Amino acid sequence: MKTKNADMSDRSQGELAAGVLKQAAWDLRRFRRAKSTIGRELYLDAYRWLTADEYSWPFSFLNVCQLLNLAPETVRQELTERFVRRPHHRV
Repeated sequence: MKTKNADMSDRSQGELAAGVLKQAAWDLRRFRRAKSTIGRELYLDAYRWLTADEYSWPFSFLNVCQLLNLAPETVRQELTERFVRRPHHRV
């Protein structure tokens, strides 16, 4: 049986996990064409987080997906298709 505090803790972790995922999506979208060093760094941080296959840190991409009951590959594919910059091809 879970206590009220345990339920709040689970809910808080889920809310934090959702916030981490939203922030990463925001950074990928907002900074994908950044010219500034800070903007490029924020984009790369979000990209590295999204593509890391890590469970070793509490709010890694894989742990966030697990906390939110999301399929990591589906989320990764959706965010990549929507927000990851592609190299420009010259014709």
